[in-house]
Amino acid sequence: IDLLPFKHKQWYQRRVRGTQSEMERPNPPFPGKITHHSVELFWKVPRTKEPRISVMLQQFPGEDNQYETIYTGFGKKSEAKELQPETTYKFRIKFTQGSDSSDWSPVTEVTTKDKPMTGDDLHRVVASRSNSGLKKLLDDESLRDMEIDAPDKMGHSALMNACVKGYDDIAEILLDHGADVNFSNSSGKN
Repeated sequence: IDLLPFKHKQWYQRRVRGTQSEMERPNPPFPGKITHHSVELFWKVPRTKEPRISVMLQQFPGEDNQYETIYTGFGKKSEAKELQPETTYKFRIKFTQGSDSSDWSPVTEVTTKDKPMTGDDLHRVVASRSNSGLKKLLDDESLRDMEIDAPDKMGHSALMNACVKGYDDIAEILLDHGADVNFSNSSGKN
């Protein structure tokens, strides 16, 4: 064995003697942008000469409540998509170079965000005539980007619907939070 070139010695030691892989166990992937339905993941790949290092990224839970491979390639990032809101997922990576593979990295746990509120949620609260529910929805810091004048399927704003139904208390809350009294639908009604 001592007369073999270095790369052949490594192969001999791994294959013939059954020793552990020479590849180091990778660090866990780290999350980037996290939404209610996706997680962006990054990892560092060691610099090597040929052959390049391939990465396999797995997610748990996957199909059949087991780890599922969601990415294989030479990149340094990937995005797990079509995830469920407010759910914890586990991610791990493994490196492969030629016929050599590393052990799996430690697991990274990431919890997706709650599904964001939309104009539909605002219209549901107005239709239910819940003053406290409307105040809670409009005072929530995380919902500052929600459009208070978002139209429903008929093109009416929440303020228009509150006024048509005679919900003066709801209309007042909407006005206090910046609803536009001049908002008009596609027919020009306001």
